[in-house]
Amino acid sequence: MSELNLPPFSINKAWSGRRFRTKEYKDWTIDALWLLKKHKKFKGKVGIDICFYQNKLADIDGGVKIFLDVLVKAGIIDDDRYVYELSIRKEDENKNKRIEFEIYKL
Repeated sequence: MSELNLPPFSINKAWSGRRFRTKEYKDWTIDALWLLKKHKKFKGKVGIDICFYQNKLADIDGGVKIFLDVLVKAGIIDDDRYVYELSIRKEDENKNKRIEFEIYKL
């Protein structure tokens, strides 16, 4: 299981208006890319297990698109259209918010 030691980022905080990424989203992406730079790369179809350790009030699916997009941007997966299996869990966490994930080849 891999870990991204950043709090999950909600899609609700990602955009200002319809087209502009927020500074907070840009900063989170830069931090995530830095932490993921040495992660193993996968080609073709993959499955991903994700566990978001976040505030209990946060939606379970709010960070999925953001997280998948950063995996693509980091070159870990080719494109999120190649994700054929996806498992999402949420754990209540206020102090050590993070994302744990496992990617496997299909």
